Parts: sequence; C-alpha cells; structure tokens
Amino acid sequence: MRETKKTRREDVDLIVTLGGLTGRFDQIMASVETLFHATTITPVPVIIIQAGSLICLLQPGKHKLHVDTGFEGDWCGLVPVGHPCKQVTTTGLKWNLNEMFGGQPEWSIGTFKIPRKSKSKNMESHRIERNGLALTFIIRGNSYIPEAKDLFWYLNIANSVLMFGTLVSTSNTYDGSGVVTVETDHPLIWTMGIKDKPTE
Repeated sequence: MRETKKTRREDVDLIVTLGGLTGRFDQIMASVETLFHATTITPVPVIIIQAGSLICLLQPGKHKLHVDTGFEGDWCGLVPVGHPCKQVTTTGLKWNLNEMFGGQPEWSIGTFKIPRKSKSKNMESHRIERNGLALTFIIRGNSYIPEAKDLFWYLNIANSVLMFGTLVSTSNTYDGSGVVTVETDHPLIWTMGIKDKPTE
C-alpha cells in the first residue's frame, strides 16, 4: 500500500480488500490491525470483504452510512478495538447505542425513575430486558431501585460506553430507514453482513 501511494496519484474514493476474514483467528485480527495501520498511510477509507462480511474502521467523528443498496445482510455491529469508546451515539439501528428505556434514562443515586401505569404503592420486583441486557428493579411507590449487581451494567449501556468486558454492539440490525449514523470519540470497527445478490 505504501508503494502504491508513492507511485499512483489518481483520485480513489475507496480501497477494497478481498479476503482476510475467515480461517485462523490470529490472521483475522491481523486484518483488523491492518485497518489501523492504513489510517497512517492513506486518507482513503479501507474496507475488508469476505464470506458475507464487511468491516471498516470508523475514525473519531460523525459518519453517515447508506444501507439501502439491497446488498446488505440482516445484521451489523460496532466493536471497539484497542481503546474504549466512551461517547458513541447512533441512529438508524434497531438498537441504537444512545437509547435505553425510550432514550431518556433518568438516574439519581440509588433510584431510577420512569413513568409507569400502575398506581400501586406496594413494593414489588420487576425484570426488564432491552438490547439483550436484563435488569432487575424493586418498585417502591414511583421509584425503581436497581439491584446492586445491575447498576454497573446499566450505567455503562445508558452512557453508551463500548469496551470489551462491558459492552459491545453485535447482532444488531437496521430500523429500515436506509441510513445509519455513528458518532464516536475513538476508532470503532463497523461490521455488517453483505449479500452476493441484491434484495429484489
């Protein structure tokens, strides 16, 4: 790639690499690392495609991805590699990273308050599942008190912190709008399924 940069000067919108996403896991990770190296060699976006998968590295900032070509598969994901992504917001996904319980989480120390239809003041326990994350709450009046084991996980997903050991966005999909926007504070891998033939 370095030699190509030195000898070829014509405008290029995108560099596509075919292969590197199947077989040995260490070699797959080497392909991911190559995406990081590529940012120091060329400003042109680089994507890797193989076996129905596509990956690219989103740099810090805002990105607009058009996912309405008909070649998209039914899954996508955002994976932090090398550094936690502490500020990530998305639109256009079925499970957006800035949304949790309607996208308006209200946290205060020890309590979680959300509207509820029941006017009962009896204390009761509820389990809520969203985005593959299960949380248990004890209801006392209009206050939802999270169990201690759930507090750490909720605070991270509510603030959209992406890091291994806490949260990664895999097995996501689209909301049908045809456009996905991603804003991130650190480099972030975008991955998606692709088809050989477009959807008719």
